[in-house]
Amino acid sequence: TFKNFNHSHTLRNMSVVLCMQKLFKHYFYASGYSLDNFKLTYEDLAHFETLLLPQISTLCTNLISANANFNRIDKLKYIGNDSLTTENLYVCLKEQIWNDHHVGKLDDDGFRNCGKCEKCLRTLIILESLGLIDDYRKIFNVDYYFRAKSTYIKTMYALRYENDTYSDILKFNPSLIKMG
Repeated sequence: TFKNFNHSHTLRNMSVVLCMQKLFKHYFYASGYSLDNFKLTYEDLAHFETLLLPQISTLCTNLISANANFNRIDKLKYIGNDSLTTENLYVCLKEQIWNDHHVGKLDDDGFRNCGKCEKCLRTLIILESLGLIDDYRKIFNVDYYFRAKSTYIKTMYALRYENDTYSDILKFNPSLIKMG
């Protein structure tokens, strides 16, 4: 059984695409994990999207795991210096709404990304490690991040063997271990 969103998010997201498959000949789905982290597991289908997506593709729509050779650090390196992302990147796990202007509800502090959820904190720690964090102050609560950083690093360190992204971040920037 699927106990949480991670257990089925790939299938749920792709079911929407396939419901509208006449609109898409090729659909590129941002890979959740790099090929280095490929494993067959029900914990998170994103671990084997590169195998799964071709299997659920149809004659009309080819589902493709995009940038599966990139981990999250590589992805942020790739887009980090693009001015479009410094104003429009949306990674937050908080409430998401559609309106005429953008996806993403501004939180009470006026930031598109809350800066407090796991995805925001993970993104901010990578941006800081890349020396790009100040470029993202318009859309993330960076001040909160700096207050929560030490606790978050301790959590990353404790879960590094269970979470591939945490392991990748700590390998990329080993000095974080001393900060936590």
